[in-house]
Amino acid sequence: MQVIDAAVHWAERIMQKIDNEIDTSEQCANLMLAKAIDYYVMRLRAAGGLNVDAYEKTVRNNSGNASQVLNFLSEAITALMFLEHGDVLMRDKPDLFVTLRGESFYAEVKHFNRKEQDDLDEQAERNAPEFELVRVGDTVPKEGKTPWRQIAEVAISKESCYIKGAINVLVIHSDSDALYGMCESGANEFSDDMKSTPPDSPLRRLNGIMLINCLMGSRGGPSNVEFAVTKYPWQQMSFRLFQALAEIRTG
Repeated sequence: MQVIDAAVHWAERIMQKIDNEIDTSEQCANLMLAKAIDYYVMRLRAAGGLNVDAYEKTVRNNSGNASQVLNFLSEAITALMFLEHGDVLMRDKPDLFVTLRGESFYAEVKHFNRKEQDDLDEQAERNAPEFELVRVGDTVPKEGKTPWRQIAEVAISKESCYIKGAINVLVIHSDSDALYGMCESGANEFSDDMKSTPPDSPLRRLNGIMLINCLMGSRGGPSNVEFAVTKYPWQQMSFRLFQALAEIRTG
């Protein structure tokens, strides 16, 4: 078990370090990407993931695009999380077909990089006087948008991935502490936008948003997964599936 835990932490460090190395050392970044691909493909097969061969082929065909590979690795991390509780088929647009407790749904995955604001927040926390509270996670000065607005806009941008007549969930795998605790606010922001859309809008196919926060982040506790349902979906999620998703605490 200690070996598995060490491997998980090693892979998480690779995921975080890739962002820092892409601009300064392309060769080093490519090497870490290749190792990360090997690692997650191995874990998907060991966990019983379906259609992993096709997934691996797609990832390796895009290995020259570091940003795209990060998105694919986020799909693997999300799939492994769900595989601890059910069955997962790797696919494309949406990225996963998941069955939990006999209930099936589609999951589209989006990766959020670490933000400049995270570095500024860490610096502010280090330099703050003892017992002084520091405001963190404010992305407006640097990006012009709150974290919850960014979540909502990603959900809107993914409308072509939501399958008609099915349950759809957007999963955001975040390497930014700025998104911590923002899942419900993001889902509410999206729901406010969705409220004014026509009844047949593809946006009404989205039933919920799940946020996987960075395990290596400075905030949080024993749980790094948040889940929130959207309002006004065309098809309601069953309570059994809602309960299964809400009970997932780590990813």
